[in-house]
Amino acid sequence: MTEYFEVIHRDGAARIGKLEGYYTPCIINPKAYFPKYQIMPPYHARKEIIEYFYKKSGYFGNGKVVHPKYPELSLRNDQLPIVIIGCANQLEKNARELVESIINIREKIPPDTALYAPALATPENLSMLIYIGVDLVDTTLPIILAYQDIYLTKDGDFKINTLHDFPCECSVCKDVKVTDLQKMPKIERAE
Repeated sequence: MTEYFEVIHRDGAARIGKLEGYYTPCIINPKAYFPKYQIMPPYHARKEIIEYFYKKSGYFGNGKVVHPKYPELSLRNDQLPIVIIGCANQLEKNARELVESIINIREKIPPDTALYAPALATPENLSMLIYIGVDLVDTTLPIILAYQDIYLTKDGDFKINTLHDFPCECSVCKDVKVTDLQKMPKIERAE
């Protein structure tokens, strides 16, 4: 059992927990929680390349980076508060491999270890990620898509230049006109 993460309630693979004072599932700031960044080999990399990577380094901030295709290479009975799905974003368009990877990782980690899927969550897939057992997500992918002039909603994504009105009625969208957003510099738009 880890001293940092506690599972409070479970519903299938989804769960509510408490990680160092924060309730999960939650959206985290990866720069604050994981000050050191590390690049994971691509999802379809050969097993030998991934083994070499783990011999060099397998740790990343407060958790361990796990390759979704070969989690057994890095998980060796460690009591870590967080396990990070490396190259998770490469599974975004392949739901079957994403679910199989999460199930495979979950079977190899203790039940009181939080699972973090970096650069994967959007308003459209957030509830599904939580339902299949992801505890922590971040805003990396929505920020990247904002720089690419893509407007995200729970119903999908839209190119900003094709919008006449916002499909969203939240307080932020009600106060901004589409034309103002289109003229706004990308740096401001992403924030």
